[in-house]
Amino acid sequence: MKYLSLVISILLIVACKHDSKNSNEKFEAIEKVDTVFVHDTTLVRDSVATLTSVFNQLSYKYNYKISFTEYYENSEAYKHFWTVEIFDKKMNLVDTIILDSYLYYFPQDMQFVTTSYITDFNTDMKIMDEYYGDVVIADVNFDNLEDLAIAYDTGASNGPFYTFYIQNNGHFERDGFLTDSVYKFPGKIDRRHKQITTYWHATASCSSENLFHYNSKTKSWKRGERILHCFD
Repeated sequence: MKYLSLVISILLIVACKHDSKNSNEKFEAIEKVDTVFVHDTTLVRDSVATLTSVFNQLSYKYNYKISFTEYYENSEAYKHFWTVEIFDKKMNLVDTIILDSYLYYFPQDMQFVTTSYITDFNTDMKIMDEYYGDVVIADVNFDNLEDLAIAYDTGASNGPFYTFYIQNNGHFERDGFLTDSVYKFPGKIDRRHKQITTYWHATASCSSENLFHYNSKTKSWKRGERILHCFD
């Protein structure tokens, strides 16, 4: 009970700061979108903590309701998962994604970091350790449909690993190759050559570029060359 009381107090303080500090930034960033539908909710109940936000600035077609939930036992978090609900602009539910997460922390500063390469929302943020946000919207398979990537785990120095969901017939399906072989969100998306590039810290003094080519006819990926850059 002491732990829950402390968590509730912290959440209330952070929520107040978040509303006063960041509300203008959110509404200024959605000038390209017709309707304004953004809110944040934090719930702590029976050893469960959930942070929920609704974003309409990530897409011209969809609104995204994003939730991160943690279950606690004896003051320790033992289960974490994402819930992403995709709505059309009239708030009709289109699809729901539930993803287990191995991230042992609530999103930064009790708010989500989201990026959209569809609307250019938050694409000017400084990239550190290949972290592009908790949820990223982009067309990663060059079919002119938006896809999404959700951070679910993190490495020691290479930033988060992402699970990729590709849009198919109006629904979002997990892509096995991108999730299990690419891992990282691509730092470069080359639409002309249908190629993506990820960046890794190979050693303390070396980094690598990893290229992946997409065949739109066979709808399949092929691993390309790996370029190593070392510094004195």
